[in-house]
Amino acid sequence: MATEKIFIESIKTIKSKFLLIVFSLSLILLSFTASKTDVAVAQERYTPTFSIKIDPRQAFIHGQANPVDGEAINLRKLGIIPGDTISIERFGYLSPYSDPNNEYYGGLYATFSTNNILLPNNNGFSGINTDRIPGAIDTLLPNGCIQCIDNKIFLISFGQNQVNGGYNGILVQVPANAEYLFIGVNDSYFGDNVDSNGDFAVGISKVLGLSATIRP
Repeated sequence: MATEKIFIESIKTIKSKFLLIVFSLSLILLSFTASKTDVAVAQERYTPTFSIKIDPRQAFIHGQANPVDGEAINLRKLGIIPGDTISIERFGYLSPYSDPNNEYYGGLYATFSTNNILLPNNNGFSGINTDRIPGAIDTLLPNGCIQCIDNKIFLISFGQNQVNGGYNGILVQVPANAEYLFIGVNDSYFGDNVDSNGDFAVGISKVLGLSATIRP
């Protein structure tokens, strides 16, 4: 009987350790699964689909001191179509006062357009608007219009990332009929903007896991 009791206790011990191992593995699996929820997957991005250097004097608004015309980025050539959600991020900084030793500013905004037409600059700042872009259209922001200037223009970045209320990057859904994206520096006087190390740029990435509700 003593031998049988020892045997039974051994079986119980082995069973308890087995259940503990199974429970531990379950927790690990649950933790891994939780990290792959829709929310987590929605934040997974491809390597930037496209990146381009931004001239520190680049503008699509009317501005002073001869701003450089903002390039119309062809979305279809990047494989981006209406309904896609994209992340737009800024890289690097510029100096708004011609000081190559103090490049700290990162203000950029953008607007979608049905075409690549950018009307001539009148060399006089008249506010942040889309007067020069006849094809400008309203923007769709999954996280709400917290970085909007109006329904058509949205901020990509401002200030020094998280310093003094700054931020960098935005999620935006490409609206219906959008074919092009214009990007400009958030400024009014452009002639003294410099980027001495040539690191001022934007990257555009498709974002996985978000539904394309308006895709044709």
